[in-house]
Amino acid sequence: RLVVVEVYTPGGNWSSYPPHKHDVHKTNPTGNVLEADLEEVYFYKLDRPEGFAFQRIYTAPESPLQQAGFPIDAVLLPRNNDVVLVPEGYHPVSSPPGYTTYYLNVLAGSAQSLANSEDARYTWVRENYQSRDPRVPIYDITRRS
Repeated sequence: RLVVVEVYTPGGNWSSYPPHKHDVHKTNPTGNVLEADLEEVYFYKLDRPEGFAFQRIYTAPESPLQQAGFPIDAVLLPRNNDVVLVPEGYHPVSSPPGYTTYYLNVLAGSAQSLANSEDARYTWVRENYQSRDPRVPIYDITRRS
């Protein structure tokens, strides 16, 4: 059960934000997946060789690793062609000004779904979202020219 996602993050922006996690399989009473239990691999590309991104990985109190006594709270600086493994926890990404960050995500786990839970402390930022950044290429494959 794989899910593959490409993400472009223009300089000065965040992605995977508000922070979200998918480390506990949860369904509603009708069986719809509310959160899938997925491990994730990031493969990073940056538009300039000296560039880097920021990625924080941290577990919630109910996360399996934290419950087992192995909490995660790490800030990583992935560079071009780096791979980051996210076994569980929240995992936001930031791209510094002047650098475009691209990453290919491969996710595997309990369901072929991107269902996740956001860190409630940061969901308020949705109220302040601005329009789509014109530097992000958006393609509609259903649209015919």
